[in-house]
Amino acid sequence: MENHQGSRNWKDPAMERYFASLPSSLQETIMQAGVDFDDLEDLKSCAEQFLDH
Repeated sequence: MENHQGSRNWKDPAMERYFASLPSSLQETIMQAGVDFDDLEDLKSCAEQFLDH
């Protein structure tokens, strides 16, 4: 799958780094969902929910 970290305007460089560390399949899911995150904790919470299932 394509890595989408560059196609999004992250509010914080830490958010971009965390997103880049996620599996590409999860990156794709997040990008397709079109979710906007307020901060790094919001992004982490979303990712952890996907990873736990």
